[in-house]
Amino acid sequence: MIAAIAAEQKREAERARQESGTSGPDAVLSASSGVALLGTALIAAGPGDALEHLEQSIERTEEANRRLRDVAATWLTAPQLEQFEQMLDQELVMRRAHVRMQRAQMQAMQGLVPLGDQVVSNPR
Repeated sequence: MIAAIAAEQKREAERARQESGTSGPDAVLSASSGVALLGTALIAAGPGDALEHLEQSIERTEEANRRLRDVAATWLTAPQLEQFEQMLDQELVMRRAHVRMQRAQMQAMQGLVPLGDQVVSNPR
């Protein structure tokens, strides 16, 4: 099972590298899902691009987790699979929280402060 999961993570990491066009130190990969966060490339991108990339990382994580569940289902007992799914779900919750934090930071850096569903200028 470990080999199957590692192979899935390797495929996802390679796909993320190809999509981003980066390699080496500029591509920082999450060991749990293979989602790429593009070190200097992400910083150099505009705020909209960075937010879009973060949002896409959530989608890629969901897809990768579905594939990991499928692989794990062939090896784990029902209680083990339930625990594994809970772990993957927790990772996704944390990733979503990270995206929300990043969005808030980017908005603050742009001088914008979210107010409910509206965005207002930040009076400095």
